[in-house]
Amino acid sequence: MADLQLLTNSRRNCFNDCRKMYYFQYELGYRARKVNDALRFGSLFHGVLEHLWLMDLEASLYWLSQQTETDYNVYEKELAKQLLLGYDRKWGEEDDLLKEFAIPEKEFRAPLINPATMAESKTFTLAGKIDVILPPQKRFVEHKTTSDDISVESDYWLNLTIDGQVSGYFAGAEAEGHESNDCLYDVIRKPGLRPLQATPVENRKYKKDGLLYANQRETDETVEEYGNRLAEEIALNPDRYYARRLITRLEDDMLDYYTDMWGFARELRENQLANRWPRNPRECQRFGRCPFFGVCTKTESIDDTNLFVKLENVDCELPSAKKEKETVTA
Repeated sequence: MADLQLLTNSRRNCFNDCRKMYYFQYELGYRARKVNDALRFGSLFHGVLEHLWLMDLEASLYWLSQQTETDYNVYEKELAKQLLLGYDRKWGEEDDLLKEFAIPEKEFRAPLINPATMAESKTFTLAGKIDVILPPQKRFVEHKTTSDDISVESDYWLNLTIDGQVSGYFAGAEAEGHESNDCLYDVIRKPGLRPLQATPVENRKYKKDGLLYANQRETDETVEEYGNRLAEEIALNPDRYYARRLITRLEDDMLDYYTDMWGFARELRENQLANRWPRNPRECQRFGRCPFFGVCTKTESIDDTNLFVKLENVDCELPSAKKEKETVTA
């Protein structure tokens, strides 16, 4: 499978959002220097959990403390710290029994199956990374951070019954020789609390005793104060921020998954052969401004090294890609 093109969940999501964005990211290998806040925090907390499962809480906290302010500001790190401490209180005792046999960060390759003929693709192969494999339990673990409602009655869990990423993990685990009966889907919800900022001077209103009204501030909230608010909120409502559920896949579910992926692969190959990558203007501002909006509107250049970097390995979400250095275009 070494010479086959990789099909990852990130590639599929990007392609479905906008084929022009896919072209920039995966055909040419460009990434924006400024990373979306949600993606940046997700990457940070993934690193936290990787060290927690690989070692222990102390090692995870130490790793977090070593992350530079260039990559993550002090408030993001405090949010990650308080979520980690709450996570350990919620699941630590249970997870300690599993860590001895856990295999973290397992990268996989799996054949892409034509659902009509059950033949393997000669152009593409499925690829991805499973967060944790638990061989004795015939189970794997997927960690996710989200801002969505993760209560039992929410649509979050219903959506996972058709989520292609989870199905891909079942295919990947089997291909790597790890039979899996189910996936332990481990979700961490980010609190909506934001660091409190000083009220602009022109908007401040004082009471007769010279003090500001209760909803106003003279100074920004300190990191310690923010951490205390987070800790209190998480401790009072742990089930709002941590939830787990076992997700399974039946034979029909996997057939649906292969149908979806085979369709994606065919469309992708058609675009590659024609070298045509249609834009999707509806996505330009959907979740904040698309990083390539300026390139498409001809107000920015893809060759501007202050805005973009060019990667040697475009599948940077895979562990093997993290070992390769990025190259900056001249």
